[in-house]
Amino acid sequence: MSDFDTWIVRVRLPNRSVVRFQGILCGEEGLATLRSQGGGPGEHELWSTRAQQQQLDAWLASLPDELELEVLGRYAYQPERTCRGSV
Repeated sequence: MSDFDTWIVRVRLPNRSVVRFQGILCGEEGLATLRSQGGGPGEHELWSTRAQQQQLDAWLASLPDELELEVLGRYAYQPERTCRGSV
């Protein structure tokens, strides 16, 4: 695994917080991309690189409590995997 491998953080956000979260994320150019496909209600994925793993975790921890962000899991992207897991 290299520092450039894709690192994914699964999060849950209430619908009312998604647009605000996206706006805050846009201010962190290049940190992560938000994907909202699949998962359950309010579940999203932040796609980043393994090299930015600590920076992304620190940024998530710094977000305001009002967003009601919940981190569901973290894992490295592996194309051959068919289900989500944790690393």
